[in-house]
Amino acid sequence: MLRAVARPSTLLLASLLALPADESQAQARIGPVDTTGPAIHWDGQGLRLRSPENDRQLRLRNVIQMDMPRLWIGDDQPGISSFAIRRARMTMDIVLHPRVSMRLMPEFSANGVVALDVGFADVSFSRATWLRVGRFRSPYGQERATLIIDQYFPERSIASSLTSNRDQGLQLTHEINRGELELMGGVFNGVPDNASAFADANTDKDLAARVIWRPRRRTVRGRAQGLVLGSSATRGRQSPRGTDLQTPAFRTPTGTTWFTYRTGVGGTAADGWRERAGGFVQLHEGRLSLNGEVLTNRAMLRRGTAAARVQTSSWLGLAAWSLTDHPASQVGLTPSRNGSAWQVLARVAGVRVGDAAFPTFADPAAAPQRATELALGLNWYLQRQTKVQMAFERIQFDGGAPGGASRPTERFATARLQVMF
Repeated sequence: MLRAVARPSTLLLASLLALPADESQAQARIGPVDTTGPAIHWDGQGLRLRSPENDRQLRLRNVIQMDMPRLWIGDDQPGISSFAIRRARMTMDIVLHPRVSMRLMPEFSANGVVALDVGFADVSFSRATWLRVGRFRSPYGQERATLIIDQYFPERSIASSLTSNRDQGLQLTHEINRGELELMGGVFNGVPDNASAFADANTDKDLAARVIWRPRRRTVRGRAQGLVLGSSATRGRQSPRGTDLQTPAFRTPTGTTWFTYRTGVGGTAADGWRERAGGFVQLHEGRLSLNGEVLTNRAMLRRGTAAARVQTSSWLGLAAWSLTDHPASQVGLTPSRNGSAWQVLARVAGVRVGDAAFPTFADPAAAPQRATELALGLNWYLQRQTKVQMAFERIQFDGGAPGGASRPTERFATARLQVMF
């Protein structure tokens, strides 16, 4: 029946044609079968194996990120400077049917443990509407939604501490005018901020929604440019489960924990409604990229007989400029076959924990109320699949030390080599 209308590859291309304008997003739909090359094809998009009928495809991609020793500035700085494999991942995108595709992304740790970081299936109802079910990122937080391989700096900013990492659930996406307006809504288990989970801590679920508007779009040498505006929100109930109090911990880009609520027996627990809302803006014009984001979270906390709604907020501003003649985009720069590309960056970000958290739910002598991050960076793209990132960061804290003093300012420099295919 399908063959009488058109080839399976044509149907697949039609049903999956409405790809988001920004392919760097974790919520982007899996691409269609590529029928332009041989059945076994290896290029900048990975290794592809296509069925003889041109209706099924397996695409393999790998990435490894290797961090150089961090250069700690000052004897009082936390952490250890060492070589490290930050990430090693394999991504398998599988097109099973004109309307069904799936992604599996195992992550390999340095100690030999393999974990399923991402696993989901997409079911398309039309060229503009699809359902995603499995383990992936919920549609809250734009910096968090940008794929780690396309991040401007080696690590995300402290502002993304207010967003969750991997969650499990289902999400429906609908596009209007070929992606100019993108609507997302979903139901998820709900995990604490700055965390992932493989199982739900309670029977309650989180509702999540996001709206993205791309009022001005154009393509410059294969890269999407223009203006992108968006907002997102989540709402759900949280409750502790045994020793899991469901409260978040905030970390610096080096992995150092700088804020926690009171823990242990009689510690602070998330017990009640959590509401999150945020907005973002992105502009890519010529060699310039600008990103901005604000997030506000409100959560009900309990400790003993005390209870209060605590508000935590964060913000982010980022600017990137191409030193070479390459158009800016959310996925970085693409150098020519025989050349390289350079990019300079600056980022400022901040997190503030509400007054209601202190001193009942968080210890002011150990947990800062505010953190402000300043980062400068340089990216060297040897080719699209190879990138060297260098960054210097300074994070200043307000509070978090005995006697009303502040936690020492953290200063460090990082370097990362990223290779992928």
